[in-house]
Amino acid sequence: MKTANLTITLIIATIFTALTQSSAMPVAAISKQGYQIQNAINKQEPQSYSVRTLGTTDGISSAVTFSIKKDTLGFIWVSTRVGIERYDGLHFKHYSLTKSDMRMADDGVRHDLLQTADGKIYAYSDLGKIFEYREDVDCFEELHQVKPLLGGHSLHALAIEQDRLILGLYNGISIVDRHNLKETMRLCEGNNIRCIIPFVGKTYLVGSEHGLLCLDIAHGSCELIARPDLDVFSLYFDAEQERIWMGTKGRGLWTLRTDRPEAQQIAGWEHAIVSSLYPFADSRLMVGTDGSGLLQTSRLFVSSLQQVAGTTPDAPNTLPSGSVQSVFVDDGNIWLTTYDYGLIHLSPSPQAGMLAQPETQYNSDQNCLGIDVAADGTIWTAHKRYICRYQNLSEEVGTSGKTENRKPEIFLNNVSNFLTVKQAADGTQANTRTLPLLTIRM
Repeated sequence: MKTANLTITLIIATIFTALTQSSAMPVAAISKQGYQIQNAINKQEPQSYSVRTLGTTDGISSAVTFSIKKDTLGFIWVSTRVGIERYDGLHFKHYSLTKSDMRMADDGVRHDLLQTADGKIYAYSDLGKIFEYREDVDCFEELHQVKPLLGGHSLHALAIEQDRLILGLYNGISIVDRHNLKETMRLCEGNNIRCIIPFVGKTYLVGSEHGLLCLDIAHGSCELIARPDLDVFSLYFDAEQERIWMGTKGRGLWTLRTDRPEAQQIAGWEHAIVSSLYPFADSRLMVGTDGSGLLQTSRLFVSSLQQVAGTTPDAPNTLPSGSVQSVFVDDGNIWLTTYDYGLIHLSPSPQAGMLAQPETQYNSDQNCLGIDVAADGTIWTAHKRYICRYQNLSEEVGTSGKTENRKPEIFLNNVSNFLTVKQAADGTQANTRTLPLLTIRM
């Protein structure tokens, strides 16, 4: 028994050592950069966002939403109580996960999404059904039914490898052969599993009711890393900064470095239920909570939490619900799933289809991706995130999309990547990566 424990300890130590030696930036430099970023966050007012709620009146099938992903084509996928929704920036498309398509909002079923490293989208229910999205037939196909392995409990978390399923259960983790659906190994027994995310190599970080665990299937081990007194609901592993972030139930946000596994609590909202963690491009970490709305902190410097949006009168941005289930960030846009108000979109710029202020929204250095000249001389140019309209121009606009001292009208769409634009009889039509056609009617 002592030899086995020693082997497990050496495995964990080797992982931490490898991460430490692979650092591309000295710790002192990281701390200095992180301090500057956190100082900037603390000194300035939180960013103002345009908040839009997308509920059942906007086409989503259920106001109870859970997880959110974005595929390689730019579609936003949302799991709900009654199935899966795909959002293209304008419309929702419903995908049923049941043959009868019974859309009962109170049926008690929870659906979640998983996106693997190859970009595939999977859906699974807490009842043990696992589905894969098939792009060729545009539907979710049932792959596996693992309910007999759940022992009468729910499927809490899922990871998928080529030949096996990793099931997070009420009493540990079940390793299942995908070909015959037979359990080959049961690890982490006695732990109520909350979440599973990839770690180093073929290991996984596991959030459980009794702390942070490290799962190593190849060696048949599941070792406690930190804080058995914490109920770890959500996880984020920052490989660049060699830091693990833990969202807990009723104990706020915690963090630890991989080379010094002593967890530290982040100041502010210490009693929050942290349901979701997602990195922002500028080294912030977005923190979704079930009850306190959306918070943020720096990923480079351990400091305090700051509220971004909430339901209280003093919140920087007002949300209709503080019950955030999942957070997703895309090109400055923040998406929140909620337990009672559907999907919430926080946009730093005007919503799709709205006319923006050219002085603040137009960047003349953006290359033009498509151009068309209408019969009346109006020129339309397509860019990555917007369409421009130039009127009463005597000069021809080149393919670079640049004009001297010209200020166009700008039409934005915050989800689609515009490719081409062409004047049509009933309005200007723009082809995008994610929409077959977008029409702007004047």
